[in-house]
Amino acid sequence: EFDGPIETECEDEADVEADDEGVPLRYHWREHLRIGSREAARAVAQATYPAEPVFAECQLHECLRSLLAEGSTLTALDVRGNGFTKADANVLLELVERNDMLVSLNMIPVTVDEAQTCTELVLNGTGVDTVENNGGDDGESYNDEDDPEGEAFCRQALQAQVCRLDEGDGFIFLSLVTPRYFPELKSITLRRLEIPLDATLAHITDALLGLPSVDQLHLSDLRLSSRGAALLLQAVVEMSPRLVCLNGLPLCHLMQLRDAAEGGSVELSSSIEWNDFPLGCMTRLNLWQHASFPQASNAGESTDFRLQGQTLTDVGLRGLCAMLRYFAGQERTPAIGSATRGGPTLGSLVRINLGGNMQISDATVAELCHTLQHPSMGAALRHSLQELSVRSCMRLRSRSAYELLNLVQHIRDVARDSSATAPLGGSLKMINGVDLEGLQALGRTTVGGRASG
Repeated sequence: EFDGPIETECEDEADVEADDEGVPLRYHWREHLRIGSREAARAVAQATYPAEPVFAECQLHECLRSLLAEGSTLTALDVRGNGFTKADANVLLELVERNDMLVSLNMIPVTVDEAQTCTELVLNGTGVDTVENNGGDDGESYNDEDDPEGEAFCRQALQAQVCRLDEGDGFIFLSLVTPRYFPELKSITLRRLEIPLDATLAHITDALLGLPSVDQLHLSDLRLSSRGAALLLQAVVEMSPRLVCLNGLPLCHLMQLRDAAEGGSVELSSSIEWNDFPLGCMTRLNLWQHASFPQASNAGESTDFRLQGQTLTDVGLRGLCAMLRYFAGQERTPAIGSATRGGPTLGSLVRINLGGNMQISDATVAELCHTLQHPSMGAALRHSLQELSVRSCMRLRSRSAYELLNLVQHIRDVARDSSATAPLGGSLKMINGVDLEGLQALGRTTVGGRASG
């Protein structure tokens, strides 16, 4: 019987030579190697040019060398969001070290004099301010409604508001922002940034933890995954004993009240930006019992709860649920250090708008709905929460719709109870754009019409 291909002595010698080099270069009927495949082309290229780097990497490094060559007058360079790896960042850092003209790299000062005296570091999106051009050299103003006929032009598509940070960008941040170069650094602001990779966050968190002089942190409008938000939150919690301000939250002061024997509470400012990090820190450090929210003033000053719903992740939504459960239970069990008005209240939470969120999942939306249905939610939110929206959240599936329907039915049943302790019956008026009062009135009209007929 014929069991397989007959290999000649020449083929055996060729196989031995290829195996000695570690790369099979044979082209025949064997299944693991096809003529014209990527594996075959890669094997030939590796054997022909074993030390030749990838063309794209060579081109990128050459571009960087041309930008920072001797005699260059470039003073500011921002390369964030270009897919830099750690190797690319090392090449760039070596070029920056030999350059005498560059002042700023990725919005970070690189000269010794500026770094030594820098007290505030701000990374705000792309760093490019939008300038409205109301007129050109010819005096004619541009009108968005007068686009050329037959052409598709969208100015907004050419204007980026959020900047992505890749692994190389995080490594540059870790290499430059150190206690040695920034001994006087007090405040760091990270705003309008997208950080999709955990490796990038690891570099950023290592840099933050290694800066003992930083006591103010502002994290706003960050595009993170739930895992990434948890990683960054853990770093913020470790920094909390020295953080005087976190998004406007007096974190260090609240921790001192928690640890003090006499307790006490602080009325929180309405300017706090509530996202994953203030909500997560307050929950993990058990600080809600020492906080109260401002009451509406007669002067018309806004006291709304500033919730960053579009960038919230599951981490922040769980923190929001923990906050709601705590303040809802104040009518039964007053906390240590309660305010003199009968305990901390949450009258400033008018709406929970999570519309357009790309990160929250069905599990946390279900937890929010169950929290709002709890009987103890009456006194805390009866006269404040009016709107709940989770529209256009791409990760939500049928479970969220089911939980929202149960919440609507719960509110309908509660509305029939005229008791003063009925939770949410007299406040929540709109869910996902649906007017609950109008829906109930329509239901009564329909039932009445059938009965009379």
